[in-house]
Amino acid sequence: MQRIYRWLRWLLLILAATGLLFFAAWRLTRPDILRGDDFVVYWAAGRLNGLRQNPYDWDALFALERAIGRPSEEATAPLGMWNPPWTLVLLTPFGMLPYPLARAAWFLLNLSILVWSADRLWLLTGGTKERRFLAWLLALSFAPALHTLKIGQASIFLLTGMVGFLHFARQGRWWGAGASLSLLLVKPHVCYLVLAALFLWAILQRRWSLVGGLSGAPSLALAAAALFNPVVLPGSLNAMLNSPAKERATPTLGAWLRLLLGVEHTWLQFLPSVAALVVLVGYVFRKREERMDSTLLAQLSLVSLLTMPYGWTFDHVVALIALIPLAIRLGRRPGEPLWWGLWGAYLAVDAVLLIVGGNMFWYIWLAPFWLLWAAMAHKFSQPVRSDAAV
Repeated sequence: MQRIYRWLRWLLLILAATGLLFFAAWRLTRPDILRGDDFVVYWAAGRLNGLRQNPYDWDALFALERAIGRPSEEATAPLGMWNPPWTLVLLTPFGMLPYPLARAAWFLLNLSILVWSADRLWLLTGGTKERRFLAWLLALSFAPALHTLKIGQASIFLLTGMVGFLHFARQGRWWGAGASLSLLLVKPHVCYLVLAALFLWAILQRRWSLVGGLSGAPSLALAAAALFNPVVLPGSLNAMLNSPAKERATPTLGAWLRLLLGVEHTWLQFLPSVAALVVLVGYVFRKREERMDSTLLAQLSLVSLLTMPYGWTFDHVVALIALIPLAIRLGRRPGEPLWWGLWGAYLAVDAVLLIVGGNMFWYIWLAPFWLLWAAMAHKFSQPVRSDAAV
């Protein structure tokens, strides 16, 4: 009888997954969704690469975007491929699938790794198995995470990379920790301080397997992409040099500096990042003998969000690396006014992101809010014993 129940459970799980796949394939390929969808460019770039064409060719990308039903009116700007060439190893298999199936599979993959990341982070930073559902609830109600899922962005991979790093580092498996961390290179500008700090720390402490995992995984992916399609490297270089990203008004300190001091001064976009890197290098050299832990990783992530040169509100899904551990700590002191105030402020901001929307440029206050919220929660909450120090 127990075996029958086991088979029945697996059958129901497969049927539910299949139903969700078909529903996502139908829902996520509607024209109104395609208008604001980012996965369409990932799929188009993957398909062009699979056909050994230039995945960074804007005209070819836009032609494929129109072919699958993305509106082509003047108000809908073409989407170009900005991600580094090593990401094509991930994107090409999706590009070779029919678009509805690829979009649904991408959605399910991102949903799965979001839940896994929240669950594993909860357990790594002191949460109990009995209350792990709170981590799932926090992740699946977090506005940047929902936005990422809705438009098919790749930002959740950054969160998964950091959680994977903590997971493998806890076991002393440094090559795996480095390989997991290399997922941050899908969008290297978002968590750039995490990458820089761990790379320097690994060199200073001579953890060469960590360096090997961090540099080896993307190097192999880059080599595979270049050998398969020789136009990838020159195409990506040309796209980087002529990228219109510098003209986008993003909710970052650099963009606001350009607004205040002159949009023609592109170098202002990178000024906060350079200043943060200078401070970071000095800090790492002073603390070279200390262990890297989940708290420092969270702090670096939040400061990266504050100072990154480019980025959008959906990239803030990486803030969960700080919010979930703090939720564990806050859960040990419920009922006090400040406890209610902190969660009230968090829910209010989440509601603004979900309901109000609007031009992302005006959400410049979002990164400072995460930092302030984290600082207050850290000061107010009860410490939790964590095994996530590495």
